[in-house]
Amino acid sequence: MDNMENMPVFLFLTVFSVILLIISGFLVRKSERRVKIDPVTGGLNNYSFSRKVRKYFAGKEQLYSIVVVKICNYRQITQTFGVEKSEQMLRYFYEILQRLLSGTESVARVNNGVFCFLIKNRQENAIRTRLMRIIEHADQ
Repeated sequence: MDNMENMPVFLFLTVFSVILLIISGFLVRKSERRVKIDPVTGGLNNYSFSRKVRKYFAGKEQLYSIVVVKICNYRQITQTFGVEKSEQMLRYFYEILQRLLSGTESVARVNNGVFCFLIKNRQENAIRTRLMRIIEHADQ
């Protein structure tokens, strides 16, 4: 008879444990995402980008170049137009970069108005041509 009386407690503890596992798994995934993802653009952040760069440059062939782009007067843009508009601008620029880079080329916002991206090329003329294309799209 004692076993039957303890059954509801055991069932409650089992269900409670399963719920805790589900919730903790959700919270772990959510915190991992915060560590890896830029909250403004939804793309990679500085941490994730630097890890990816290390992986790309760990190989013997260095086929990639790192490009750093700083949006001029970002602080003044934010002060003049507000945080919401400046974040829209950052998302817009991020989307341009995403569209113009191939699947193996990564981009990240690493600081306020600073973006870094990998270009799969080491030749100066080819990089310059790609950068001019990005500038043309950003000016539209």
